[in-house]
Amino acid sequence: MDRVLLTTFLDLVESRNFNRTADNLDITQSTVSNRIQTLEKDIGAVLFERGRGGATPTASGLLFATHARQLLASWTHAVRDIGVRKGHDRLLRLSAQLSLQRSILGDWALALRRDNPRIALDLQADYSAQIMRDVAAGHADIGVLYAPQMQPDVRVRKEGDEIFHMMSSYATTLDQVKAAKYFKVGYTDAFSRSHEAALPDLSSTSISMGNETVALDLMSKEGGTAYLPARFGTTKGGQNLHRVKDAPVIKQPIYSVIHRNRKSDHDVAKALAILRQIFHDT
Repeated sequence: MDRVLLTTFLDLVESRNFNRTADNLDITQSTVSNRIQTLEKDIGAVLFERGRGGATPTASGLLFATHARQLLASWTHAVRDIGVRKGHDRLLRLSAQLSLQRSILGDWALALRRDNPRIALDLQADYSAQIMRDVAAGHADIGVLYAPQMQPDVRVRKEGDEIFHMMSSYATTLDQVKAAKYFKVGYTDAFSRSHEAALPDLSSTSISMGNETVALDLMSKEGGTAYLPARFGTTKGGQNLHRVKDAPVIKQPIYSVIHRNRKSDHDVAKALAILRQIFHDT
């Protein structure tokens, strides 16, 4: 397997242009052309239709793209599995959406180590699109996120629901919440729609953000109110937060994503089972 040829091929599938792929890979256009010709000769099929508009994958090219992604992911998995840290039997790379790193990633990692102390863990937090790319490419074993996008070779499964409570530094009921000190966190589009339907008067606030980090910072500095994951508890940012008791509870599904090459992997399956148990216990 020539990974250089596969990487060049997949970039051209995305760019549809030899010059653009040459720029992306920092090589010459003739090198791109030679690599594709070599790959087509090895496979025995034409992978692209060349024209003034660029390079369009043929039916064979689109079919081979699926296999190329699987081959590269398998290589990455193999290299990572062999390169296990000294004193451990296995390395698992877990990646969680930024808003989930506080509420899920830590508890999950501790539960995994209690179950098997010989598993080494690499924990990452990123945006959902990057997590999907990492899982598809074999750079992450399991991704956990709110809103996955369907991709070839990636299996998506709902694992549970994140429960969000309205939390405040000063208010215990909705009528005490001040719009000027309300921070709207838009975790996902679905969350924002649920928020707008339940609380239209608080859906057009002057301060909004994509995750709770900034909201927590503002609340710690000058107080305020925001929706936070129930797992956060009541003490954040050095202050006690109160649940606004009559505010609606908002739920957001949480999904796991794994490469299809990993669906029969015992350690991956066990890690997902532990994740589900965490949801079941809370």
